[in-house]
Amino acid sequence: MIDIKDISSAILLSTPPNEGCKRKLTLQKEDYILLKFSLENPIYFKLGTYVECDFGLFEVCDLQRSEERRVG
Repeated sequence: MIDIKDISSAILLSTPPNEGCKRKLTLQKEDYILLKFSLENPIYFKLGTYVECDFGLFEVCDLQRSEERRVG
């Protein structure tokens, strides 16, 4: 499970690593993770929200958007 936490370390969401999740690492350029998950009601993550995992701490540093998909 991956815990997404706010700046006070409270867990906002726990999710398993789903298909499509990835880590992008380019030496001296970028190091980020992309988490894909689906929720009935969107959660808007504020700046400073973070994930801590085996390969580091990754913090939200840009405002995010959700992709809304309707079924049926």
